[in-house]
Amino acid sequence: MFVDTISAPLTTRGAPSLGLSNNRSDLTVSVAPLYVPKTFAVLPQSYHPSVCSWVRSQEALRLVSGDCGDCLTPEILRSWLASAHKCVAMLEHSTQSIVGFCTLSVKENSLLPSRHVEICHVVIDQSLRHTSVCAKLVRAARAQAYDDQFDAVCGRIVPSNEYMLAIARRVNFASVSESTGWALPGFRWFIYDLVCPMTDART
Repeated sequence: MFVDTISAPLTTRGAPSLGLSNNRSDLTVSVAPLYVPKTFAVLPQSYHPSVCSWVRSQEALRLVSGDCGDCLTPEILRSWLASAHKCVAMLEHSTQSIVGFCTLSVKENSLLPSRHVEICHVVIDQSLRHTSVCAKLVRAARAQAYDDQFDAVCGRIVPSNEYMLAIARRVNFASVSESTGWALPGFRWFIYDLVCPMTDART
């Protein structure tokens, strides 16, 4: 389930670095990514406080989970991890601090067809709401599903979550009809075909 606590347009950011040789004409420029994806079978405990700090209200929790509470607690986070196939995180390149998180799960919707996996509980560091971290995180989760040989990856979005609806379209997910047998009511559902993708599923 996606979260809508990011509301601003996305921008791509990079940290330029220069490499110089003795030949003045041989100037090379490289751009190191600020944020890189990493997949975990189990999210390290050291990242849990950061992830919980991004979901601080009932409303924010409702947008990323069916759990009840005033905020994301360590207990709720552990329940997400328990039902996850894998966890995907975005890490700040230089410090390796976590800035985004989601799970891939085949257990959160028992009606999913075989070889389908769901992107669940997408949350990011709120200070990065003006960056492309969220879109990159969804793409990274999709790429992991591809690597794990799933046939399709899907996700559910609260209908009022206009920002994440835009993200789903931006990363080429297709809307799922309400008549689809596995699409639980109360959400907008999206799917990406990993067998015959519109674009390379790894990008």
